[in-house]
Amino acid sequence: MEKPDLAVYQQLWQLSNEVMLAAEQEDWDKSLLIQQQLHDLYQKLPALDLNLIPEESRDDLLALLGRVNDNLLKLDTLYVERRAFLADFLQGASNLHKVNKAYFSG
Repeated sequence: MEKPDLAVYQQLWQLSNEVMLAAEQEDWDKSLLIQQQLHDLYQKLPALDLNLIPEESRDDLLALLGRVNDNLLKLDTLYVERRAFLADFLQGASNLHKVNKAYFSG
């Protein structure tokens, strides 16, 4: 297992901040787009072995991952609170996609 690229974890934190801000502003299109980027980045993360990280960087990484986790917990709470609205929103987006595909794709 190779030494992890800590910049990837910084990017994960930045995306978690952006998706939280968009959700707090109820910009659901942007929130869902960034959430997909966050998910894609998360899926690409290698297994993390803290023993490969220099001790002086380990606490910083753990704090960073804690902030990512905090953002995701807040996001989850916000999504649960807005569950009914988001279900309607996603259904509307799905219906719009079907109409666009039926009438406007070649």
